[in-house]
Amino acid sequence: MATQVLSRKQRGEQIQPQDIEQINPETFWVKSQSGRGGYSVTLFRGKWTCDCADFKFRQIECKHIHAVLQQTSQEPNWLYLLGLWEAPL
Repeated sequence: MATQVLSRKQRGEQIQPQDIEQINPETFWVKSQSGRGGYSVTLFRGKWTCDCADFKFRQIECKHIHAVLQQTSQEPNWLYLLGLWEAPL
């Protein structure tokens, strides 16, 4: 899993800052690298989510979340990612 996370982080670094738009303090729109549409990345109850297929299927931080984290200078929640912590309700 760590290899998957690192490759997602690396792919997130390839997303250009101009392809990320902040909608509100908790929501970002990340333009698709294919040029068709984009994805909503949202911070909800302390956890980042994305509406892309990768996040929906695997429930781990995708390249879109990593791109937002990089732009906002935040670190991924490694404890949550490893299943050692749950976001408060």
